[in-house]
Amino acid sequence: MFRTVQSAPLPWARWRTRAFSGCAPIREFVRPEWRSEALTIGDSPLLKPPLFIQSVFGLRGGIGPHPEDVMHMKRTCDRLFGHEYQWSVLGAGRNQMYIATQSAVLGGHVRVGLEDSLWIGKGQLAESSAEQVSKIRRILGELGLETATPDETRQILKLKGKANVNF
Repeated sequence: MFRTVQSAPLPWARWRTRAFSGCAPIREFVRPEWRSEALTIGDSPLLKPPLFIQSVFGLRGGIGPHPEDVMHMKRTCDRLFGHEYQWSVLGAGRNQMYIATQSAVLGGHVRVGLEDSLWIGKGQLAESSAEQVSKIRRILGELGLETATPDETRQILKLKGKANVNF
């Protein structure tokens, strides 16, 4: 199984546009009470399985960064969506690499980048999102987990690629 490593934000406000353009709509869940909203997602005619669900951990007032929080969200997604979804995580701040690693071990995708965390290590600012992507790819590689190539990531997210858009 491939794990995508994303480094660009894909907010919920654009899910309709993404669905109409043929891209995979992505829904980010930030708070624990997301379950009631998640139950209505499957009723939307715009959203066709597999859904791409991204859980966000470590934001103030949101889901905590504890490993049990990650497990709870994964179990809840499994219960609500069965095999009709792909799961990704975003770990905010210093927890970015820990949460990304746990998601990948659980079979999920990961997202890292400066928009989510300024850190590359304890007390050390990252120089770029590319540095963070390289770090998580190294960690996952050392665990024997395969990461998707940019072309495979575009296929998973149903993105056209730079050569096929007019901007």
